Amino acid sequence: KLSMRHVVKTRADFIALLSRLNAPGGESQIAYGWAEGIGYHWDFGREASAVTILDGIQAVIFDLDGLMVDSEPIALDVWREVLDPYGVKLSAQVYSRVIGLEPRRGAGMMIGTFDLPLTVEELLDTYWQHRTKVMEQRIDPQPGLLNLVEMLDKAGLQLGVASNSPHFYVRRILTAIGLDQRMACTVGSDQVQAGKPAPDVYLAAAECLDVRPEACLAIEDSPAGVEAVHAAGMRCVAVPNRELAGEDFSLADMEFGSLEAFHKFVKVELLAD
Repeated sequence: KLSMRHVVKTRADFIALLSRLNAPGGESQIAYGWAEGIGYHWDFGREASAVTILDGIQAVIFDLDGLMVDSEPIALDVWREVLDPYGVKLSAQVYSRVIGLEPRRGAGMMIGTFDLPLTVEELLDTYWQHRTKVMEQRIDPQPGLLNLVEMLDKAGLQLGVASNSPHFYVRRILTAIGLDQRMACTVGSDQVQAGKPAPDVYLAAAECLDVRPEACLAIEDSPAGVEAVHAAGMRCVAVPNRELAGEDFSLADMEFGSLEAFHKFVKVELLAD
């Protein structure tokens, strides 16, 4: 076993790690990988292999918003359009407080913060109908997502989505980016008792996939999502949302700067098997 705390402090350590993997390719490929920063900067202090994140894993479960699609800037625009008739000028700072939250909690925060004359149900209905239409017109898959899904699928891993968004929205966004048929199971927070940071959506996804939680790897972009994965007893890869830079992702087993970076790491790991 290798300690993540010490494996990759220097470029020389990085090259030595790839040598231990017997990774194909020459010096130029290794230098490229280092320059891209494909995750070799972990410092989680736990004893684990830096090259076995997929060992024993049978399923990979994705978060949706902020991870598979760059939805947060669009969501901020939608919130501003929904709140504008009430004279509210929503700042990015206030909006950041609802990223990753279960929708009812987020809506309740907006109502309380701005003293809106609406019920949670009324606000959410307006918000999600408007957001879905806007997202379908403007959204694209995040860079690296399609290649990652293809690689995991070819490796024989089951794939699913566990989201804090409503299920109807999850399915429509997945359809818009061409991945609805690639996900064996999709779970929205409206299908469980509690959304993230509770583990319910992840546990429901694992049950739907007929895979034990400990045999699942989840990929998340928010601290609330990472907390949910941790509570579900799954391994977790964090790809932090840029709107949440500086937040605490220490509960994640590994952290990457992008899905492209994680895809490159997975490629090395699968070649090493």
